[in-house]
Amino acid sequence: MACSLVAAAPAGAVVLPAGFHQVAAITGLDQPTAVRFAPAPDTTVFVAEKRGVIRALRALGDPAPVTVADLRTETLNWWDRGLLGLAVDPAYPERPYVYALYTRDALPGGAAPHWGEPGEDDDDCSDVAVDDCTASGRLVRITVDPESLRATTITPLVTDWCQQDPSHSLGDLQFGPDGMLYAGAGDAASFAFADYGQSGNACGDPPAAAGTGLEPPAAEGGALRAQDARTPADPTGLDGSIIRVDPDTGLGAPGNPLSGPDDNARRIVAYGLRNPFRFSFRPGTGELYIGDVGWNGQEEIDTLEAPGTAPVNFGWPCYEGGPDGSAPELEYASAGLSVCADLYAHGPGAVRAPAFSYPHSQPVGLCDPGGSSISGIAFGGGTDYPRADREGMFFADYARGCIWHMALSGGAPDASTLETFARYEPGEAAPVDLQSGPGGDLYLADIANGTVWAIQHDGNPTARAVADVTESRSAPLTVHFDAGASTDSGGTSALTYAWDLDGDGVYDDATGVAPSRTYEQEGSYAVRVQVTDAGGASSVSDRILITPGNTKPRITLDAPSPALAWSVGDPIAFSAAAVDDQDGAEPPARMNWRVLIHHCPSDCHAHYLTAFSGVDRGSLTAPDHEYPSYLSLTVTVTDSAGLSASRTVDLHPTTVLLCVLSRPAGRIVTLNGRSGASPLTATVIRGSRNAVGAPSPQQDAGAGAFTFERWSDGGARTHQVTAAADRTLTAAFAAPPDGDPAPAPARPGPSAEPATADVSRQGARVRVESAIIRHVVKRHGVRAGAGGTVTLRVRCAGRAACSTVVTLESDGQRIGGARVHVAGRHARLVRVPLTRAARALLARRRAIPARSVVELRATGRLERVTTRFVLRAARRR
Repeated sequence: MACSLVAAAPAGAVVLPAGFHQVAAITGLDQPTAVRFAPAPDTTVFVAEKRGVIRALRALGDPAPVTVADLRTETLNWWDRGLLGLAVDPAYPERPYVYALYTRDALPGGAAPHWGEPGEDDDDCSDVAVDDCTASGRLVRITVDPESLRATTITPLVTDWCQQDPSHSLGDLQFGPDGMLYAGAGDAASFAFADYGQSGNACGDPPAAAGTGLEPPAAEGGALRAQDARTPADPTGLDGSIIRVDPDTGLGAPGNPLSGPDDNARRIVAYGLRNPFRFSFRPGTGELYIGDVGWNGQEEIDTLEAPGTAPVNFGWPCYEGGPDGSAPELEYASAGLSVCADLYAHGPGAVRAPAFSYPHSQPVGLCDPGGSSISGIAFGGGTDYPRADREGMFFADYARGCIWHMALSGGAPDASTLETFARYEPGEAAPVDLQSGPGGDLYLADIANGTVWAIQHDGNPTARAVADVTESRSAPLTVHFDAGASTDSGGTSALTYAWDLDGDGVYDDATGVAPSRTYEQEGSYAVRVQVTDAGGASSVSDRILITPGNTKPRITLDAPSPALAWSVGDPIAFSAAAVDDQDGAEPPARMNWRVLIHHCPSDCHAHYLTAFSGVDRGSLTAPDHEYPSYLSLTVTVTDSAGLSASRTVDLHPTTVLLCVLSRPAGRIVTLNGRSGASPLTATVIRGSRNAVGAPSPQQDAGAGAFTFERWSDGGARTHQVTAAADRTLTAAFAAPPDGDPAPAPARPGPSAEPATADVSRQGARVRVESAIIRHVVKRHGVRAGAGGTVTLRVRCAGRAACSTVVTLESDGQRIGGARVHVAGRHARLVRVPLTRAARALLARRRAIPARSVVELRATGRLERVTTRFVLRAARRR
């Protein structure tokens, strides 16, 4: 890349390479998921909103977007489902077609709406289990009147994609250089466990009927739907695949690899994908670069050339990641599934290795490790971009809040050139789509903030404005504005300022950097400033809404209480009231509720769950999700003049501990996607479903093969357990046939996580009383003291003295530690100081989902064990 990441935008915004800046291109959207530009010279811009609405602007900067099509009755907007794919015909407006790909609010073969109500933004499935909210998917062609930009007809092209779980839904939609339409979809399986159809089998996958849970080895449900093209004895589904279809008929396009009577099989050009959420064609070629969202280990970028003699298999769920595609996914590999066993028998060459992958546990460029979700791919940059950027590939990660860049080498993206291009603070942007737009600038759809952003290279200044007051109970209202934070690569001395202070869209009300205005009449005024540099390049600031004679409603959030601790399946009642100085008591019709689930494997990222409109009270059902995670419930009240206020309550779950043992000890077991020598433990949400497994046989050097016999709860070798309370399960293995004793238990390595740090060696017993940690975790997480320390209680029982090293880590990085000597049975409170970097991180983020690594030294022997908790900042007073 031509430049390094050195220049920062204002605090809390985005960090970009020197010479780049970000501007708001389109604002005021409702969860935008995709942005598409009509082919030049047409200037129309189309935007998809997750709720099922397609909007259009006649050009960037158009202040009056048009609703092209309202598909809310058809669209299931819940969790990660919704309207997610959008494409514009490459011959638009001669061929006046726009294409949409969405989760359909209908059972397979059924009518819409099934779960929601006609014309509503949100569709609530919270009264059923997550995997009981079965839906389908649909690809439609929308005929648009180029003059009015409104839909005239909507024609279904493909209806399929049975979906049982709320993630890995429909995905991207792109035209290829061959004029054919490419669409992607995820496996619609559980993200919580190895899902082969054992949970209800709502899609009726073989070999049992719908409603009958499947079992190994014959199961073909759940994530195995991504391998459906390999099981032609039953009708082929489209989950976990890329299809290539004729844009006029939706049928498999000429040249596709499969033939025969099955329409779906003839559509598929690639399969074995977990969630190909976004993809993009490399310019000048027919090569498709696919961002496949991973499970527990890896994010992948896969490549697909023009259709060949057979569809390409990317291996999921039997394989995930690996430099040569040869990394079996252990949870599925250990389940004894015939679909995977048959694939393994053909060797790793039977699947296509990723062109690039990155592990969740490692940093990528300047972006920290943790939760990962690849969420955008685009080629090229603006004409003002440095040459390497104009010709390279950009890709985004929603969870990490980062965009990276790879330069081209030999025409293809070169991973050795990877550099961080954009880095966002949590909550500042949530990119779910990248597109190359007018002039080649990079555009991203920010689902969290209702904005489409443009990243431009210098040549345009960046306009920013603030106001000292924006509302009042009565007019007149005098407001002082300031555009002094505007920037330009050539310095700000040559900038000129033109203000629209009366909200009429014309920048003719004031000049200068800091004007004032007295608003004599009550109303709403959208104020902006246009900043122009010496070369004539300009940009416009985000609007500032001035409302003399109107103040925001005041909200009382009666329920739920922040102290509520929920378990999976609990009903959570909510209620609120609002009053307004102008309106008095606000009616329920002006209230809207939005529910998010925040997943915090490292930095937190949010998933939309559901919403409730026009009510002042109601109830939702607490969802099942991987821990650490929590819910946030936000109520927004909009008064009669359009001014809004919001209140948010965060709701943390009750947790329990799952511990997986083996007999004999030290055998390999799996727990929620992790594997390692027993014991394995995990903190999980009470009532959640969790997956345990026992790979078999297990070879042990010098001892032979250990084979699985039974679980202590009687479950199958790989099965789900519900965590209603702290629970321990034991997998029993048969010793090798020669009768040799089992090898000594392996000492827990860094990946093993016992619930307590309890080690016995030569009469000395060292114990870190993690029950104290657990008690706090269930309610608040571990809270750092005001001095930047964490307090733990350590005891050495027995006669021997012992030294204990306590180390706090976050994603492999040390964030604190202390050494303490404990004598006899006396317990000591250990204050573990945090590093300066950790204290700064807490001050900024208020919490670190950390891994506490506790090293216990007793009579010269070292054991390393871990326990997870969320580290929170000291309470502000």
